Amino acid sequence: MFLRYSLAVLLLPLFASAEDGAPLRFIQLGGLNFLGNARYKNLMQFQKVEWEMDNFVGESDWGVVTIDQSKLDTSGVGAFDDPSDWYMNILRPGPNKEALWVVDNLMLKSQQSSCAAGSPGGETTLLTRYFSLEGLDASQDDPTKGPPTSTGVRGGKNKLAEIDLIVLISPFPVPLLPEALLEMARYPTAPFPLTSVAIDAQGHILVDANNNPIDPPPGNVGPAPQPLTIESLRARPGPNPTVPGPSNTLVAPVCAFQEDSPNVQCARNQCVPMAVANTLQFLEDKYGKGPFFEWELGDDHVLPGYGKTADNFTWAPQIQESFLPTRSSSLIAEIDALTRRRNTDSFDTGRGSTYCQLYDGMFGYLDTQGLEAEFRHQGADSVFGFGGSCSDPSHGGRNSTRVGAQPTWQWMYDELQDGNGVFLAYGRYNSSGIRTGGHVLRVQGACRFASADYLYLLDDGRQGSTSDRLTTGLQVTQWRVEDTRSPNDPMTGNGQLNLDGANWEIEWAQAVRPILKPRVNNFLQQP
Repeated sequence: MFLRYSLAVLLLPLFASAEDGAPLRFIQLGGLNFLGNARYKNLMQFQKVEWEMDNFVGESDWGVVTIDQSKLDTSGVGAFDDPSDWYMNILRPGPNKEALWVVDNLMLKSQQSSCAAGSPGGETTLLTRYFSLEGLDASQDDPTKGPPTSTGVRGGKNKLAEIDLIVLISPFPVPLLPEALLEMARYPTAPFPLTSVAIDAQGHILVDANNNPIDPPPGNVGPAPQPLTIESLRARPGPNPTVPGPSNTLVAPVCAFQEDSPNVQCARNQCVPMAVANTLQFLEDKYGKGPFFEWELGDDHVLPGYGKTADNFTWAPQIQESFLPTRSSSLIAEIDALTRRRNTDSFDTGRGSTYCQLYDGMFGYLDTQGLEAEFRHQGADSVFGFGGSCSDPSHGGRNSTRVGAQPTWQWMYDELQDGNGVFLAYGRYNSSGIRTGGHVLRVQGACRFASADYLYLLDDGRQGSTSDRLTTGLQVTQWRVEDTRSPNDPMTGNGQLNLDGANWEIEWAQAVRPILKPRVNNFLQQP
């Protein structure tokens, strides 16, 4: 029998492994006493999200769990001594004490894993997943008085709280089936600390009919990711190995991961040029410095920077002031200056970027380097650049052509597998179906397992330099992606992939394939 705060291992005959029919093991991670141990203290944390967007500042019913993968090997959890992949699943009590599956199959990679270089993270060791705190009212509870509420939370506003959870890890992904939820719900809950964190990840804006940028209207970020329930799991298509897609991969993972490259701290609203910089740096690292071919960038992607302007007419690359003086250049500063974001007179100011600004920054930087690449995208306009939207004669014949009306997991997986750079844009919609913001991020990985599709996105959740933002926020976030709803209809899909069932929709995805130049002097000469 489990003690309430213990770490224990059970062998339960839940679902057979696809390989050998072995039972699926669950290891339960206890709560306060577990995390109070110095060996486990920094392994994971649960936080309530406080949004600090340009158009919305306030508390929310969004939560986030963060795993420091660099500490898995030293956590003292014996399972992580095994270099296999591990998957974390988290449940919490609902309003009627029903089990809510709030985090499904968060893939963990220890540094001992043979695939650690091609895994969620890499140099970016923090792995995050958002989840729902909907229905939990911490402001009505006092942690010093009595038991938790039926929904399992203690604590008052803006002070340390506790949340009752079932946190399980297993060596295989858990199938998204009602039987799996019922089996995991048999474990007892344990209390975990619930602190708060400010998130301001943003920076993608749209344009009006006259191609003028539109600032996001006032409004929140929309409802939190929707937990899996018995009812929602019963409504999902059952496993079917004869039908292409996620339903035919019940257990065995199919993944494509790339190196994360340096994921550099982001200025306010700088997500668009940062996604471009992260992608181009990955391509240089992978292809640019070979003995026979080259595709080298002229700037280093190490130091944060921005495109500074005093008049919204001219922009100059500027390294973030905390890192001056230095002789180094900043790739992100160069691209940001070519993106021409308005009102960027400091690292903590400035507007977001439109699609046209994105292509101006990307095409413009490659123009300065004399580098060529192939571009294709899914979603949005049919052509960006020459012969289409955002055409600019200064970029010559550069353009990106659309190869799909909407972004699909399969296309992004294929592009990653082919070694191309991939990044995407998603829009945030409130409960009224109004787009209140957007974000652009590099895609580091794509996985299909347990009858679901997942993406892994490189992010900086804390933009700018105020408070501790220059040392926090860099992360890889895992999302389950499927078309679960429309912006104004929670029951009907619209062809766009949603992130974890939230009202956040993937609207566009870009792939970049470099065209390498031969290093003429390095080719072997015939005698």
